Amino acid sequence: YVQSQASHLGRGAIKNMVNALRSFLRYLHQNGWVVRDLAPDLISPRIYADEAIPSALRTREVELLLESAQQDRSPKGLRDYAILLMLCTYGLRASEVARLRLEELDWRGERIRIRHTKTRSESMLPLLRTVGEAILDYLRNGRPQTTAREIFIRTAAPHRSLQGSGVYHVVVDRLRNAGVPIARNQGPHA
Repeated sequence: YVQSQASHLGRGAIKNMVNALRSFLRYLHQNGWVVRDLAPDLISPRIYADEAIPSALRTREVELLLESAQQDRSPKGLRDYAILLMLCTYGLRASEVARLRLEELDWRGERIRIRHTKTRSESMLPLLRTVGEAILDYLRNGRPQTTAREIFIRTAAPHRSLQGSGVYHVVVDRLRNAGVPIARNQGPHA
């Protein structure tokens, strides 16, 4: 089973799968459903510290990325530029950008509330002028009509909120368009 699954999984996923199988096999042995404990026979890959750290973009690559996206005045371009500015300015996770809702923008107070997906906490960040203008440009000229409360919406119908994976594709596609070489593990985290 492990060998059949390993061909299409990454090393981290294989390790997680083997750990789950070991627990299951120990449970079977402890309850007397199998005679011998098979858990020690399963081998998983060793995961090294920092092996999954994403590669970073150089300052000039970020500039090229933003310049390229800013030139695209289509609804998709307006959306992508605002997303990229948020990622580059605030260092947010893809899911945090995707989940950002209209009511979390405090235009008068020039603040933005971020719901952190990993820690389940919230932060109030300053709504910087460039970011605010890009979001406003998208809301006025690019965002499709929808009842969704999330700011960033898919450009293709049905017009519903963008997911974290959609933000990943925005970054990768815009890196390609800007002519920036894409390294392994290069997405929104970079």
